[in-house]
Amino acid sequence: MTKIQTLLKTKKRSDLVFWTAFILLLTIHCIENTSLTYSKPGWLKAMYLLRNLMYLVLLAKAMLLTRYRAKELWAILGVLILAGVCFICSDDFTLLEFAIVAIAAKDIPKRQLLTVFLAIKGVSVILTLLLSDLGLLPKLYYIHNDAPLDTLGFCHRNVLGSNMAVLCLGWMYLRFRRLNLADIGIWLVLTIVTYLLAISRSSLIIMLGSIALMMLVRIFLPQLRSFRHTGKFLVGAFLAMFLLSLLGALFFTEGDPIWELLDDFLTKRLSFAKECFTGYGIAPFGQEVPFVGTMESHLTDSHRLILDNSYMRALILDGAFPGGAFLALYLVCLIRAWRGKDLALAACLLAIGVYGLSERFMLDVFYSFPMLLGCMSLFRKPTPQEAWKPLPYAWHILQPWYLRLRWRLRGKR
Repeated sequence: MTKIQTLLKTKKRSDLVFWTAFILLLTIHCIENTSLTYSKPGWLKAMYLLRNLMYLVLLAKAMLLTRYRAKELWAILGVLILAGVCFICSDDFTLLEFAIVAIAAKDIPKRQLLTVFLAIKGVSVILTLLLSDLGLLPKLYYIHNDAPLDTLGFCHRNVLGSNMAVLCLGWMYLRFRRLNLADIGIWLVLTIVTYLLAISRSSLIIMLGSIALMMLVRIFLPQLRSFRHTGKFLVGAFLAMFLLSLLGALFFTEGDPIWELLDDFLTKRLSFAKECFTGYGIAPFGQEVPFVGTMESHLTDSHRLILDNSYMRALILDGAFPGGAFLALYLVCLIRAWRGKDLALAACLLAIGVYGLSERFMLDVFYSFPMLLGCMSLFRKPTPQEAWKPLPYAWHILQPWYLRLRWRLRGKR
């Protein structure tokens, strides 16, 4: 182990380990978004095995090749244990996946990470559409307005809309300082094209909202930074979205005009959340829920059971403690972005929070890039003294505790 650390502990080599694993994981994620997952080719198991191996590589990189303060390390271990228990109880890997990637991304430049993220996402969208048009991807159809609709090579057209929404928001964040009318015009055209292809109302709303929000924040940036109630507005908006989701799951009633109006606007997400909450409730550390997606229900002629509201999905599927911790951490990242004067990131977090009302991608590390960047920002930059004397690796912090525990166990024998 010491020889491996000595070989890889330089920052460039440590970063290389991260980039190799991250790019492979993001590529596998993009393949999962295509119709190939329903054709179940023989190499799919090998791909998933490679994915699991890459998560172990990221975890090893975080534990062996990254320097921490003691408080940071204990917090990281607590997060990993909580996410691991959630995975065991719910058989849902989403929060553990998010934790591993966010922890391994420590010390990686945020803009560089987002640039690679958007580049791979953009290329994957173009390739999927092109390969589908050439007939090289399996054809999938689902019923929309009583007519069969081709998924255009994706596992569902909503996935195309979600990827384009993330690309739009990511582009606005990267170009925030230099946003101009050309950016707005290009993305307005792409928004219309995306809606015509994906036929996704939620994606249309989030793309138009992202364009308007980022442009307004850019124009009024000095005023927003000096306005003392900006932080209260951000916190209030997030809590309002959480309460809307929770109250909808608790009190949604068919026939009530107000709830029906909200449910129609959120594309039936409140009624689905109510159904899941009534059937399964909220467990402390998560539970298995037999979801049946839209495409699967069409293929197997079974009852559809979905939970795409991110707030209630976090609580019902991932549990009160892990899901609640994730939502609390999301709020912390929102507050830290505002206090750190990164209002562009705060706006992105708010936009993904709105998207979380109708889609589950707020919990997915390969969609929710603002949350990933926010988690990376939680690691405090080294002071001049720490820069002169580097922080210890994780193993160096844990070693005294391990030796003490080993000595006590031997003493009992």
